[in-house]
Amino acid sequence: SDAGSPAVCDPGARLVAQVRAAGYKVSPVVGASAVIAALSVAGITAPDFVFAGFIPSKPSERRTLLNAWQNIHQTIVSYETPHRIEATLADMQAVFPERAVMLAREITKTFETIKKMTLADLIQLIESDRNQQKGEIVLVIGGATQEKDLEQEKLDQLLTRLLQDLSVKAASQLAADLTGIKKKVAYQRALELTNKD
Repeated sequence: SDAGSPAVCDPGARLVAQVRAAGYKVSPVVGASAVIAALSVAGITAPDFVFAGFIPSKPSERRTLLNAWQNIHQTIVSYETPHRIEATLADMQAVFPERAVMLAREITKTFETIKKMTLADLIQLIESDRNQQKGEIVLVIGGATQEKDLEQEKLDQLLTRLLQDLSVKAASQLAADLTGIKKKVAYQRALELTNKD
């Protein structure tokens, strides 16, 4: 291949399977890797990362995946196509607006773009410069912060105590009043904690 390492996120995997099934040996020759190249310049610290391939094209599937990423602490690396980048970034902003994100486009080529910024700024950049919607795109997304885990733990402790003496409805209302979180969120979590027992 003269276009980077094949068989990672392209039809090359089928070719490899057929060649191997025909009895031939398949050996890797290390070449360009957009995943590693993007990670090396992201400046996003994480002990490990998850490679997610291409983000789903259907909006509902994309949002389901992004919601699942809310609690992943590893850095996430994914590919995206130019014609979907705006919609994907908008969905990311809706799900985890605080995340550090880097866009790497056309890595090592003449019109390379490497931008690490907030999702709001990245969306603005892409809307104002249509050239950023061309070429091969890699997204590097910082993992969920430990702060959210601590907030969740504190809410769980509060709700667990309140549920000893109050109904789910009353406990979630009081937790919402004390913490400032939405009652709907507190109610849902109270239900989850009740069903654990």
